[in-house]
Amino acid sequence: MEVHEWKLRGLHWHCYAQITDGRSYGNDRARRDRTTDLPPLVVREWLAKPDRLIRQSPRTPEDAVAWLQREFGRHASQMTRSQDGHVEGIPDETRWGAALHNLECGNDVPLAFWVNGGTSIVSLAVVAVADCGVRH
Repeated sequence: MEVHEWKLRGLHWHCYAQITDGRSYGNDRARRDRTTDLPPLVVREWLAKPDRLIRQSPRTPEDAVAWLQREFGRHASQMTRSQDGHVEGIPDETRWGAALHNLECGNDVPLAFWVNGGTSIVSLAVVAVADCGVRH
């Protein structure tokens, strides 16, 4: 049985989802403010945001990918598709396989994509957190 980095490091994840209008998303100063609901400029900075923004706290990479898939699926009809039908031009096997691999390696997984004809952006992030004995 393969032991993954995430197990060795004792990780779980915090999941974040935010829909932001393009103007607010482009306001870097506001995005640096830890008290706003805006997606941060750096994915790890989600952890400094208010806890109320945590949507889920998966205990395994598979559960984290399942959350990403559900959230992504909620908005897929508003995204562009390539000629071969792939959302945002990336086959699902590639997108979710890469996400699972990164999580198993202890990495964060951010996704962002424009919706509503490019007027809003959906930001999804799964951020690795060391277990500290606190259950969320």
